[in-house]
Amino acid sequence: MEYRQLGSTPLKVSSLGFGCGSIGGLLVRGEYPKMREAVARAIDLGITYFDTASMYGNGQSE
Repeated sequence: MEYRQLGSTPLKVSSLGFGCGSIGGLLVRGEYPKMREAVARAIDLGITYFDTASMYGNGQSE
């Protein structure tokens, strides 16, 4: 996994992000165990950037 510096901060995030819209119920409905499995797999693969915009399921993706 490649990582990039986050703006002018010392933080680094993965170049590839994980969109959490479906976890909040945006356009897709799924089973929570499968959603958790997907997030766990993303973490295992080194993803550290998770897009949890508040509009995704009225905050449910967070």
